[in-house]
Amino acid sequence: MVAKSTSITIRDVARRANVALSSVSRVLNGHPAVSETLRQRVLSAVAELDYQPDFTATNLRRGSTMTIGFLVRDIASPLFSDMVKAAEAMVGKFGYSVVLMNSGGNPSREAAHIRTLARSRVDGIILSLSSESDRDIVAALKTLRAPVVLIDRAIGDVESSSVISDHFSGLCAATKYLADLGHMRIALITGPQDVLASRERFRGYKAGLRAAGVRFDPALVRMESYEELFGEQQATIVLGLEEPATAIIAGGAMIGYGTLRAIRDTGLAGIAIVACDSWRSPELFEPSVTVVRRDVAEMGRVAAELLLDLINGGTARSVTLPTELVVGAPVRP
Repeated sequence: MVAKSTSITIRDVARRANVALSSVSRVLNGHPAVSETLRQRVLSAVAELDYQPDFTATNLRRGSTMTIGFLVRDIASPLFSDMVKAAEAMVGKFGYSVVLMNSGGNPSREAAHIRTLARSRVDGIILSLSSESDRDIVAALKTLRAPVVLIDRAIGDVESSSVISDHFSGLCAATKYLADLGHMRIALITGPQDVLASRERFRGYKAGLRAAGVRFDPALVRMESYEELFGEQQATIVLGLEEPATAIIAGGAMIGYGTLRAIRDTGLAGIAIVACDSWRSPELFEPSVTVVRRDVAEMGRVAAELLLDLINGGTARSVTLPTELVVGAPVRP
């Protein structure tokens, strides 16, 4: 048995795992083109030998800082806390640390944070942006040398990988579900139109209305922000129309919280709500809330995998993950 000491080398790990030296190197450097069986075999050998990779020397040779930047719009949202947690766990297996930055949904702050990350020489960046068209953000992205993965965003003239949720299918199913309950006045409150997730939700909403034979009314669509206050304000407006909404699809977790507050404050009965994104324990609400659920932890994990692939010389690609309609207590108009 090889003694545990500072003399343990990568060759000792290769011998213990009975694999090639290059295989150990690929696992320790986070190369994604490695089977899970091989990765576990190498990591087990590392643990048994108490091998401590000399990341400092490796980083100097590679010009690497072994850090990943992760920029989010609102760290208070469960959506992002779960996403970051999963991404950090993924990259941490390969020796990377995560630098977390919060923009508050402010485009100018996002651009400034991107430039800060560029100066910090992070090895890669995962981004959830408030805008796809803001000139300052796009200009900042074009100066980056580090690889980029976008969360639910598409910026055509910036080379990047992306992980996207199938918002179209989720909203189409949610809209048809509400129409089947008898709701003919279904409102959609979601983020700005220059964001892929909002556009896809709107597209799915209209497709669901068509499939159910329900008339589209632009007065029931509110697209501007993902903030909780926006959700509350716009829900109050659509509930106060001459022909009020009897159901609301909240296209975002924080929008959903604001919408619930507006429904409570109006005291109206028979108002159905469908929330988007991952709500913790939606069954605890009364009545229990129907949710267009997406696995945000899986989004974080996949985003980290895509970034590790880019760091190791892979090509940019996009991955679409499914959404699921989780039905709560039916609320009829």
